[in-house]
Amino acid sequence: MALATFLASTAGRAVRIVAGLALISIGILVVGGIGGYVLTAIPVLGPVLNLLAVLLGLGGLTLAAWERRSRPASAPAGEQPVSAAEPPQVRPGGIPIRPAA
Repeated sequence: MALATFLASTAGRAVRIVAGLALISIGILVVGGIGGYVLTAIPVLGPVLNLLAVLLGLGGLTLAAWERRSRPASAPAGEQPVSAAEPPQVRPGGIPIRPAA
């Protein structure tokens, strides 16, 4: 019974921490949006920042397209080639199993 109470209180604390982090992230997003709005409203600095944002966005799109195009068609992204060798036998935790002599 004590274990169940402990697990429930720990889960409750974890949910509160995650909710707090989400609020912090939203707060940072709001502050960044307001800062961007104020900075782009400045007559000389605003157009330069807008141009920089457009160029960074186009650069990101170009980089994504370039990586997609330069990838070989036979290997999807994130997959490693499969080797023909048999994988080593290991116990959970990575401890190798020695063959019986």
